[in-house]
Amino acid sequence: MIRGSILAVAILLVSAIGCVVGQTYEPLSTDAIEAQFIADGFRPVRWVGYNSKRGLLATSVNATTRSNGLHKPVYYVEGNGYEQGFLMGLMAENATARMATTYLKHVVPQLVDAALDRLLWNSTLYEEFLVLLDAYMIEGTVRAFEEEADAGVFTEELVMEMHGLVDGCAAANPATPVNWQRVVTLNFGFDFVLAAVYAGKLWPLLSEYAHGTPSVPVSDKLLSFLDEHAPNGHLLLKAPIIFCDAFGVSGNATASGDDAFFARDFQLATADTFQELAALVISVPDDGRVPLVSAIAPGFIGSLVAMNAKGVAMGVDVARGGMLSLRRSSLPLRRS
Repeated sequence: MIRGSILAVAILLVSAIGCVVGQTYEPLSTDAIEAQFIADGFRPVRWVGYNSKRGLLATSVNATTRSNGLHKPVYYVEGNGYEQGFLMGLMAENATARMATTYLKHVVPQLVDAALDRLLWNSTLYEEFLVLLDAYMIEGTVRAFEEEADAGVFTEELVMEMHGLVDGCAAANPATPVNWQRVVTLNFGFDFVLAAVYAGKLWPLLSEYAHGTPSVPVSDKLLSFLDEHAPNGHLLLKAPIIFCDAFGVSGNATASGDDAFFARDFQLATADTFQELAALVISVPDDGRVPLVSAIAPGFIGSLVAMNAKGVAMGVDVARGGMLSLRRSSLPLRRS
């Protein structure tokens, strides 16, 4: 839940305390930022820098993750899109790597209907099927993303933030598994895959890919399995019903009469990874965009839930529709 007054480092930093010059928000001094974090119950852990811009990793004194007991992180980044991405890569390479590998590999199977699980249960085909699905999703997502990018669909700030994230991870760990293809898939892959799922086309498209020139080995046994179940493939690869709840209250609906609260839950598949890495990210751009605090996991470019310096709150939800285009899937997560 994001509260309109509790994250003073996010709200006061970019409004009451921060100095607005035209459309540019001037960030606080390092000492003032640390003091604000401490006042809000966060412990500063690590500062990083790039191009005179700063990034800070802090951890909550009180909030922990139930599955592992670790204190929840919060990140502060400033600068343009590329600089913010680079700073996140420096601070969160390990978390980004987990999202770009473990999360990507397991999130789609968690969206797959249980009938497919039963068919493949205790089968040596299961791992091979997951590898094939992962390869298909990455190749198809990158191809679709590049077509949209060439058409000018995506804003430069978001694309540059993705490039910065990749470069920042490489600077933090030269052996990082984080690359451009995986970052694109992490942000655009849901739209690419679910468009095919909702259209009932994912199974034939996956089968066509497997019979063509896939980038991973495909056994004759898996090819036979894909062919055997092709008539009912649209029933085996389908997304379950997903709803994310949200609510907001303000003013005299709150105990103080002067507060604002916005909250939502997250019902998309976590792949047993997202819940451990989810964090607050405080973004202070210098390119005209409005600063905001968002709840997200490292690797995502954008927000699942956020509140900006002007008090505007947002949350992302899944809206299903029958009018689908497999060539123009959608847009990646937005940050504004």
